[in-house]
Amino acid sequence: MMNCDVTVEDYPKWRLDFLWLLRDFSNALQRHFDLEEEGGFMNDVVRLAPQHLPAVQRLEAQHRTITANLNQVIDALKTMESLDNATMQNACKDVDNLLILLAEHEAAEGDILETTYLLDYGGGD
Repeated sequence: MMNCDVTVEDYPKWRLDFLWLLRDFSNALQRHFDLEEEGGFMNDVVRLAPQHLPAVQRLEAQHRTITANLNQVIDALKTMESLDNATMQNACKDVDNLLILLAEHEAAEGDILETTYLLDYGGGD
């Protein structure tokens, strides 16, 4: 939806559809974060590998940052009642940055999971 050229006439419908898409994404993301935080698998990670506690705490702080950034995009779109190309470009850039941060975040979580659950005992060649 961010890559289309929105006309002034199409903007009200596009805006509402995009807001709903972002809200759906936000809800799914919150459920995902809840699975990790609220007695979720990161508790097991810290129990098995307590040395990861600082990294897990950083990741949980990133959850709040990602949520706040997404809410800022939603708020910016809600206040943009008419098409403003500069604000639209900023919103699209903010969404791109958010998706990059989320990908980096998920990769960091994957690294922690690998180092916790996958042990390399080495092998004799």
